[in-house]
Formats: sequence, structure tokens, C-alpha cells
Amino acid sequence: MKLLLIDDLRSFDDAKLIAVSRYRGASFVMERISSVSIARTLDTARVLLEKEHFDVLLVDHDLGETDSCGADALKHLIETYLNDHKQLPEHVFAVSSNPAGIKKIEGYAKDIQRLRKK
Repeated sequence: MKLLLIDDLRSFDDAKLIAVSRYRGASFVMERISSVSIARTLDTARVLLEKEHFDVLLVDHDLGETDSCGADALKHLIETYLNDHKQLPEHVFAVSSNPAGIKKIEGYAKDIQRLRKK
């Protein structure tokens, strides 16, 4: 499985620990990861999501000193899917410390799961 970490600071190992501690079943998913890509900015995340399919996304909300956030990458992914019928990730985990950001990411993650079932 291919994983994309969208986070301006965290390492994959740190983000993985957060996901595993926060979400039931994340440990099983993390054991199946075969490759990891990291996007430190929203622009990089958008480019990677348009070029490649990722099975798993680990998403931080606050991406540095800009107004962009990881949830914007999920919104972009959903819009791309609706317009171009791109494949959506199987798993999306929020790795943010921002409680409001976590809720926003989890809301988009639920939207992605609903779209996958169509």
C-alpha cells in the first residue's frame, strides 16, 4: 500500500504513532505500507494526489505559516474525484494536534468513504 503524509513538520514515524494511538485498525493498515511519500505543503500534496494514487493518507491540519491546511488537500481530492473519477484512498487518518482541524479532516474522510461506496 502507498501512503502519503501531508504534514509540514512530522516524520512518518511520528505521524504513524499518532494514527495508531487514535484510530482502531490503523496499526494493521500501517503494517501493510510499502512506500511513503511526504508532502510538506498543500501545493506539493495537490501535485502528488493528481499524479499518483495513494491507499492511505495521514493528514495534518495546520501546514506551516500559511493559511492552507491539510483538509484543503482532501477537499481538492474529492473535487478531482467528482470531476475526473480519480480513485480515492482507502484510509484517511488525521494526525493533527488541532481539535477543530481533526474534526474537519475526519469530516472529509467520511465523505471520501461515502464516495468510495458509490
